[in-house]
Amino acid sequence: MFRAIDPVDAGFPGARTVVRTYREVWQTRRTGKKDKCGRDVRKPFGKPTKEVAWHVSSLDQDSRSAEQFAEIVRTQGAKTG
Repeated sequence: MFRAIDPVDAGFPGARTVVRTYREVWQTRRTGKKDKCGRDVRKPFGKPTKEVAWHVSSLDQDSRSAEQFAEIVRTQGAKTG
């Protein structure tokens, strides 16, 4: 975690904390099958690519632990995309 130094100049007024996360993303292909909800079933293939994501927060860095910020990223990220 890094403390945002000048959030207004960075275009994020009110930002207090920036969290960097890493994830692996697999390419997928359709299997030709459907699941119970009628969605295409996809299967991963090849090697995953590694991505870095940045999350800007108005929460103070000291208000949450790293584990709590990670939980926020997982749950809120799913809602906002």
